[in-house]
Amino acid sequence: MHLRSSIHTPKNVRCPHEACGKVFVSTSALIAHFEASTCRSGVELEDVDHYFAYHCDSQQLFVRKELIYPQRRWQITGHHDGPFECPICHKMFNYAGQIRHHLNSPKHKNHGHKPYVCPSQRCGQAKFYSLSSLLLHRETGDCDMGHRYEFPKILRKLYGIIQQL
Repeated sequence: MHLRSSIHTPKNVRCPHEACGKVFVSTSALIAHFEASTCRSGVELEDVDHYFAYHCDSQQLFVRKELIYPQRRWQITGHHDGPFECPICHKMFNYAGQIRHHLNSPKHKNHGHKPYVCPSQRCGQAKFYSLSSLLLHRETGDCDMGHRYEFPKILRKLYGIIQQL
């Protein structure tokens, strides 16, 4: 596994948005870049979920549309220096930025559901909170991914949407 780490892997997956230009070691890293809201395109987790579920994977081979929900908007109240408690899992944070990041994470998106699914029986059709997690599952090679030809086509649709933003 170490030899497949980012240190030993060339960065050859380019962000499709022309204003960004960042390059990544894998497709999962690129999608995580969007999900973390670090792309100049402005694409974030909610956009990835929406675009992928409603515009790319219309057959629902890898995502369950009925489990995709709009991002909740949380009002962070309290002192500026914490502590802040997550209203969902009750984890404590010292800073408002930490709890904001936590609340916007894939785990708390979609009401805690795991909308992304691997179609393979080998892994028991494993479920994931985010598209990047499903991609990482594929990239490790631990699963004989069904629909291996459809997945790249669906991802190209997502890249096309992002290019046009």
